[in-house]
Amino acid sequence: MSRKSIDTCLKEMDKILKKNNKRIKQFKLSVRQYLEQERDKLANEKSVWNASSDMIESLFGCHKFKRSRNPLHGVTACVLILPLPTRTGDRGHPSAIGFKHCLEGVFMKDLES
Repeated sequence: MSRKSIDTCLKEMDKILKKNNKRIKQFKLSVRQYLEQERDKLANEKSVWNASSDMIESLFGCHKFKRSRNPLHGVTACVLILPLPTRTGDRGHPSAIGFKHCLEGVFMKDLES
């Protein structure tokens, strides 16, 4: 999502959903609030917020390819390597997500449960 795509979505929603009954108003308010919150996360006009499961599916695909010869093999404790090929934020301004810190808080017993 980008500021432009969010603004376009909000305009289209107002065009398409013209009825002003209670349910439509509540739906539009909910969508508007969500999109505005996501827009507020963007640093500037050129920033983009990726909201696709394709990246997550790709990570799991890479994980299964590298860790198991059996494609039906489930996710094991090796799931801890999933964040390693990821990068968040813009190229010049990487995100402040501390993957190392996050990984240090997960234990084998957590994965088993």
